[in-house]
Amino acid sequence: MTSRERLMAAITGEPPDRVPVKIWALNKKTVAKHPSYQPIIDAGLKMTDLVGNWRMNRGWFLSAVEPESHTEERPAQREEWIEVATTYETPEGPLTCSALRNIHGKPGYRAEHMIKSKDDWRKILSVPYEPIREDCSGFAQTDAQMGDDGIVMVSTGGHPLYSVNMHIGSELFAIWSIEERAFIHEMLDEMLRRQMDYLKWILGQGVRAVFSYVGPELCIPPLQSVRDFHEFVVDYDRRFIDLIHDAGGWVWCHSHGNMDPVLEGFMEMGVDCLNPCEPPPIGSTTLADLRRRAGDRMTLEGNIEKHDLLTETPDAIRQKVRQAIREGAPGGRFILCPTTGFMEWPTCEPKVVENWIAYMAAGREYGRYPVD
Repeated sequence: MTSRERLMAAITGEPPDRVPVKIWALNKKTVAKHPSYQPIIDAGLKMTDLVGNWRMNRGWFLSAVEPESHTEERPAQREEWIEVATTYETPEGPLTCSALRNIHGKPGYRAEHMIKSKDDWRKILSVPYEPIREDCSGFAQTDAQMGDDGIVMVSTGGHPLYSVNMHIGSELFAIWSIEERAFIHEMLDEMLRRQMDYLKWILGQGVRAVFSYVGPELCIPPLQSVRDFHEFVVDYDRRFIDLIHDAGGWVWCHSHGNMDPVLEGFMEMGVDCLNPCEPPPIGSTTLADLRRRAGDRMTLEGNIEKHDLLTETPDAIRQKVRQAIREGAPGGRFILCPTTGFMEWPTCEPKVVENWIAYMAAGREYGRYPVD
């Protein structure tokens, strides 16, 4: 099979010739953040099944109308960090938020969330909403450039829960889930309406692909309850997932954390492929158990913890790959993948490069069907 055929077989439940081997965020357009990452990119382009991404401009809260804004940088309280503060001028008054940027390229942090009160949400709604109507021909071009080397996934434009939570923060979201539950639904309803507009436009332009999104991880135990997950995620996601399925597309979802209490919820909402299915101790159950419960209803992707690639030996990585394939591959609906990308840190140590090479080689060696 070509990489495109192999990935689509695994996602749609058809038998692939071998387990697809994937590196998160690696595709033909990937540029090394630092020369130390280049060996991983070079090997990955030859040894893995590539996944690219395409999306329209998502605008400001999925609207083509964006308020005037200005940004300023100022010293943060800690060395190596710069605070980047942004102010949006809305008809109902200013909205402020800020983030911490590391001067050496390390992962950043949110310092101040945009929504700190109900009034802040009203300010967002005071900006006129206009559905995004951009040209979608870029998808066909990107897909053609990928060719048989892989697939191109299309962004759903966001996720109702994620679009709300990322601007509130998990602490205030948790408080409002008790004290202001109806208000959370009001925000989720509005973001779902905008996302449905966004998706209807893309699907109406003839885009048929695997659609990708992130966000449910912000509403699973221990952050929120299983009840919250079903009320704030499952009941909303199933509506835009049904829209995609009715148009002939598929859905890939990224959700870190413990899938044990919420796995059936992902199947209920209709997710076709769930990533990254983390092993213990991040998850509380094995990939074999997730495979048994998912059966042939959903593809599982991932199970190789990024931390292990940073700290283990090549031999240990090979054994973890072999175990993941043994547990996840029976039935064919499995894609081998680390739990996150490979260039989050400024540089890459030689031992980490060795582990990534071992991961790719082991996936190719152990992944042929029938798996051992």
